[in-house]
Amino acid sequence: HDVYYDNGSDLIVIVGDTSFRVPSYFFTRDSPVFRERLAEGQKGNGADGSTKLKIADHRDRASLYTIVIEPEEKVSADDFAKLCWVFLNTKLSIYEESLGTWEVILRLSTQWQFTEVKDLAFRELHRPGKFSLSLIDRIVLYNRYHAEQKYLEPLYGELLCRAKSLTEEEGTALGMKDVIRISRAREALAKV
Repeated sequence: HDVYYDNGSDLIVIVGDTSFRVPSYFFTRDSPVFRERLAEGQKGNGADGSTKLKIADHRDRASLYTIVIEPEEKVSADDFAKLCWVFLNTKLSIYEESLGTWEVILRLSTQWQFTEVKDLAFRELHRPGKFSLSLIDRIVLYNRYHAEQKYLEPLYGELLCRAKSLTEEEGTALGMKDVIRISRAREALAKV
């Protein structure tokens, strides 16, 4: 990768035809999935013959760890670069990116259990006025990636307090379970 390939780093991640070389520290610190994959590699390939992780021992430099992102993981090189950006952003604490980028970061952080990265993505998405998402689209997005209640509760509260009832399209987007819970909560509020 032209941006995320640092010769001084110890982890090579291969996504399709693209190689990334990044510090393993962030991946092992923040993701039990990557931690486990690296631990499996230290013991050799898995009993099932898996080649998801291989160790490369280079005499002229420090040991390198290599993880191959398999096609069934449905991750493109562009997607992985977006995740790397979170860790290697040169503008410390400034995370200005598009909604699409944050959605990719949410998907990968959920898939690979990067809890702190996932929380960062929700914090950025939750900043007032940052993204023009409808209330329903925001709830659907947050539910898709299992947002914590601290992010969902204000959204549901806003939905319950609005005068307008759910449209058919909104109900379809939310799903039957949410529609029933919202309906029950509105009925309970009406009785108060």
